[in-house]
Amino acid sequence: MNKLIKATICVGLGVAFLGGVSSEAKFNNVDSATIDFKNYDKDYKIWFNNDADEVYMYPNDGKLELRAKGKKTQVPTTLGEDTFRIRSYYDVNRDITLYVITASRFDYKYDTKSRTFIYRYNRQTKMWEKLVDSANYYSPYKKQDSSIQSSQDLSIYQADFALEFRNWDDHREGYGYPLVWNDNTQNMEYGEPYHIMIDTN
Repeated sequence: MNKLIKATICVGLGVAFLGGVSSEAKFNNVDSATIDFKNYDKDYKIWFNNDADEVYMYPNDGKLELRAKGKKTQVPTTLGEDTFRIRSYYDVNRDITLYVITASRFDYKYDTKSRTFIYRYNRQTKMWEKLVDSANYYSPYKKQDSSIQSSQDLSIYQADFALEFRNWDDHREGYGYPLVWNDNTQNMEYGEPYHIMIDTN
C-alpha cells in the first residue's frame, strides 16, 4: 500500500461537517519511529528527539507503552501486532503534541490488519489521553486495515487528520472520517464520514 494512489472523496467536506467547528491548529510531523516486535531488544527504548515531555516508546512483554515525565500508558491492542509505528505532530501555536500510532500485523489470515490511535500527554493533568481509537469508529468492511494521516497529505483542508479504512475485499474503495482538534474541548472531534474511490491505474 506504499504505492502512490489517487483518491476521490465522494462527499464534500465544508466547514459544516463539524457543526461549524473548523480547526485553527497547525500540526506538523516532527518525529517518527518504528518498533518491530519480532526483532526488538527487550531493553530498547525509542526516544523522541524533539519532544519537551521526553516521551519514549517502550516494548513491554509484547505490548507498547508510552512514557512521559514518569507517567505511562499501555496502547490497548489485542491483535498481537507485529509492528508499531508512531509519529509525533506538534502545533507550535498551542504547544500541543499528538502521537499517531499504527499497530499492524502482517499475517493475512486475520481480517483486521491494523488498528490506529491518537494519544496526547496532557501536561496540566500529567496524564495520558487516548483521543482516537479506530476500533471505536464504524467501518462498512469486514476485512480491512486502517490509517490516520495528516489531512495536508490528503487535501482535506478543514481538518487536521483523517482516519481511513481500506477494504481488503476491494482495494479500490475506502471509508473515512475527518478529524479536527477542538481547542475549546481539548479533544479530537470527527466529522461526517466519506467514501473514497481509488484509481490504482
